[in-house]
Amino acid sequence: MPSRKHNPGRRKPRVTKSSPKASPAPKKKRAAKKRRGRSGEPSPARRHSSGRRRPRPASPVARAGGVSTDAVRKATGFGWDHWLSVLDAFDVKAHGHKAAAEFLAREHKVGDWWAQMVVVGYEQARGLRQKHQKTDGFSVSVSRTLDVPAVRVFDAWSDELQRAEWLTGAWITIRKATSPKSLRLTWNAGEGLPAEPRATSVEVNIYAKGEDRCQVSVQHNKLAAASDVEKMRAFWTRAIEALRAMLGR
Repeated sequence: MPSRKHNPGRRKPRVTKSSPKASPAPKKKRAAKKRRGRSGEPSPARRHSSGRRRPRPASPVARAGGVSTDAVRKATGFGWDHWLSVLDAFDVKAHGHKAAAEFLAREHKVGDWWAQMVVVGYEQARGLRQKHQKTDGFSVSVSRTLDVPAVRVFDAWSDELQRAEWLTGAWITIRKATSPKSLRLTWNAGEGLPAEPRATSVEVNIYAKGEDRCQVSVQHNKLAAASDVEKMRAFWTRAIEALRAMLGR
């Protein structure tokens, strides 16, 4: 077969190298991304250049010391996240509860009662105070709605003969009574809670809910130990149910 001769006047076709195309993402990754977009699931956390995961922001604090952040914001203008940050900077552990409450009242114009509540909530949130613990000891409350007028409930507390029918196992003294709304009692001794090492305090509040219905709330304060909280919760739950039965007869 005759060999082809090279024609010097004829140019060879130029061969250009095409840049390599980016390889498509694997099907599995694309499908997973699509699913996340449809379901609303969050994408995996991005990583720092060091390869470590970027930390997620802390969730906002919704409740501290038994008080919601909405209630705190309504009363003070700010929620729990703000006040926790303020009191972190103040260093409550080093300066103490009283100084912290005075600081909020003086520098941040928080009312005295709310200053106390904010500091108590802070101390519980930061592990400086146990649940149910206040500055003067532990506290527990029990509340029930009764289908009787508020004045009848008040009389059942304030009248010694009526009280003896349903409140057994307690030696109390009435310090103050405001008909038909509230009573302030001293618990001298009683079932599961002796007088020693000190007498404790009981607040009774009665809220009318129409003519024939009311809510009665009992708060027992100045308890000496956390173990007393559940004892007294059980005691006052039984007592209010006995009150309900007596008034229903």
